[in-house]
Amino acid sequence: MANISIDLNLYRIFQALMREGKVSAAADALGLSQPAVSHALAKLRAAFGDPLFVRTRHGMKPTSRAMEMADAIDRGLAILASTQNNQAAFDPGKARGRIRLVMADDTQALVLPLVTALLEREAPGIQLETYKLDPDSVFEDLESARRDLAFGAFPASPTSIYRQNLYREHFACVVRQDHPRIGESLTLDLYTQVPHILICPLGRPTKGLVDDALAKKGRRRSVAHYVPEFLAAPLIVERTDFILTLSNRIAHLMARMAAIKILEPPIELPSYPVDQIWHGTTHHDPLLSWFRRRVYAVFREEGPPEAPCA
Repeated sequence: MANISIDLNLYRIFQALMREGKVSAAADALGLSQPAVSHALAKLRAAFGDPLFVRTRHGMKPTSRAMEMADAIDRGLAILASTQNNQAAFDPGKARGRIRLVMADDTQALVLPLVTALLEREAPGIQLETYKLDPDSVFEDLESARRDLAFGAFPASPTSIYRQNLYREHFACVVRQDHPRIGESLTLDLYTQVPHILICPLGRPTKGLVDDALAKKGRRRSVAHYVPEFLAAPLIVERTDFILTLSNRIAHLMARMAAIKILEPPIELPSYPVDQIWHGTTHHDPLLSWFRRRVYAVFREEGPPEAPCA
């Protein structure tokens, strides 16, 4: 449907149907009669050439077309409302919608507890969705609005990408508490002699900052085991003689889960920034603008957890 002209009130009815899942409930929420909402739904179906909502035993289920339309309609109405009344402040307590985040699983452990608590306190009507970070597609996902915000350490990005630093991170090493060769400190010789676990979020072995730093000293480490996620790593370390090198904050979180000890790396490793990034197309979205400001403020006020050495 190339040129669809629709009364904006129909889009608001669409929002209510998405939110409530029943014609009767949508009518009550909008202060309209059920026949009026049913008539509006018929107009929407005709305009878009799609049923949009299908009756099931559990209410009205949105079609895939309706799901595709939902975010664009939510954002369009929010931006229009902001434009029509610049004096009216965004009210997170009354806001409805969803925010789609992208981050690796280690960042999830640090970021999600804070931002989930933030939404529960201040914007309970906002749904949060979290997706695994794919560095190869993250900028494209933000540009296409498939995702709203990404967290992590990112290389140089396109000029259309905004970024804001939340905190800086540095590395730590972990080994089991009763390691037979490693006491309360770690020498470079032991670091290169004892086998390592390497976490590979992309599912394939890659060399990183640690390997680069070792190479500058003419050294290399021996990797005995590759794992794709962070959760299993401390449990493996607890039962083996392996070394694991990872972010300091995640190391302290893992120490709650397993009998491991945290040591300083025996080689100088650079710290790195953890940023929130977004695309220019969503820069002025009222909901996302509020969310980014609050996330930044929360990290400045509370900071990410478990950072005694930061």
